[in-house]
Amino acid sequence: VTADAAVVVTFNTNASDGSDGTEEIPSWASVAINKTDWYTVVEGDTSSDLTIRSIAITGNITDRAGNNMTDFSIAGNNLNDVSTIQVDGVFPSISKVTAAPSTGALAEGEATNITIQFSEEVTLTGTIDLTLNSDNTQQLSIPNADFAALVTGLNDDGVSVSSGTVTYTVDDGDIENTSLDIETIAFSAGGKIVDPAGNEVTSITVPADQELRDNSDLTVETVEPVIGTITTTYVTGIYGIGAEIPITANFLNGAGGSAEDMTLTGTGTINVGIGNPAVVNNGTATFTAVDGLGKSVTGTYIVSTNDTEGDISVTSIELVNTSTLTDVPGN
Repeated sequence: VTADAAVVVTFNTNASDGSDGTEEIPSWASVAINKTDWYTVVEGDTSSDLTIRSIAITGNITDRAGNNMTDFSIAGNNLNDVSTIQVDGVFPSISKVTAAPSTGALAEGEATNITIQFSEEVTLTGTIDLTLNSDNTQQLSIPNADFAALVTGLNDDGVSVSSGTVTYTVDDGDIENTSLDIETIAFSAGGKIVDPAGNEVTSITVPADQELRDNSDLTVETVEPVIGTITTTYVTGIYGIGAEIPITANFLNGAGGSAEDMTLTGTGTINVGIGNPAVVNNGTATFTAVDGLGKSVTGTYIVSTNDTEGDISVTSIELVNTSTLTDVPGN
């Protein structure tokens, strides 16, 4: 046969934009029983078993006798009847970023594992380097000493994908009051990911709706709480033996900070002396819980027979044995 126009072959490649791959076999004037051309996979093309959707020509395919071809059906003689050709023109990408634990406030020394999940199985050359908005000077890398390689597992849709994890440990001075998130992410020099089909990616971004902040609710605070004021509900006066004087320590989120919520495990003592600075130890006021609003502790100092007369003041506040007094993040 001969062809007076290009033969257009359309493949079932189900590209993400709804289109299918096509290839043209140029027209030929010399009689031939077959013609060959190459189909080039383009970005977005995909097929688990490549088939031809249609064969068409704007002109005519004609045999030696002058008969024009009218039947272009290929049922039973399609590509998938004689071979299995898989097409993957989809570049690998990050599908989501998660954290474990994924909620709460992190204090100095506390950690969370941050996992980057890819859209398919990939191999990694070099490292993926990232920084967080809580500390843009601390570079985290995948792989790393704790997680030396990417791992393969099923995603939420049951598809086999690769993922990499890095541990973020909060340093002194790290802060993020709103939502922990990735600030920068990039491959190391020469770094890349490659899927089994050979599609290679050398720069990466995180999907706008699958960022760390979308899949977790973490904040970071390393400011240590301090005692802001010492107060009492008793008015100025002279109190005798048996008087029970409440003494309250009020906490702040660092010097000059706002009132700070606290958590107490165990007990503590407020040590009371005479004078300012105190020179005589008059006793203690024990506290066993934070007050109702969570921002202070109160102990009761009971005046005893042997206490020295004078203006009282707090000499120190101490925790008993293994007791702890921390803010919400754990500082």
